[in-house]
Amino acid sequence: DTRYPSGTRLTLRDVLEETPFPKLSCLIELQGKHLRLAMEQQLRACPAATGGFPHLSQNAKIEYDASAPPLRRIRRFVLNGRDVEDETRYRIAVTDFVASGGDGASAWCFGVQQAIEGRPSKRVSIIVLNYLQERDTVDVRIQGRVHHCVE
Repeated sequence: DTRYPSGTRLTLRDVLEETPFPKLSCLIELQGKHLRLAMEQQLRACPAATGGFPHLSQNAKIEYDASAPPLRRIRRFVLNGRDVEDETRYRIAVTDFVASGGDGASAWCFGVQQAIEGRPSKRVSIIVLNYLQERDTVDVRIQGRVHHCVE
């Protein structure tokens, strides 16, 4: 992972180098039990660093225990301020790679892709570029969305 000093002006080349794979965004809907299993699958290699480690949006938070057995590490999983419930259906934005079970997280395959009228899938690099172009600065502080807890 590249670290950029504060004040660095990122270029198109920087964005493309940081997002080298041509992944498309997609929206899927799946039950909470499958969403939780997908997160467990992505956490199973912890504490080893892998490309499959979960990356969560601001409305999500996971507390997990890396010393617990794989697939039993999540202690709490919250979306929009509420605990994830097994039978509730959630709409989640992921890459096409993740949605197809990439990085060994096959539970994502339980998701059903959702079409958004008038909004075709975009490459992740384009989404990142648009995000950066809309802002003068980006806050890069770690926000603790995925938190290792020890009981």
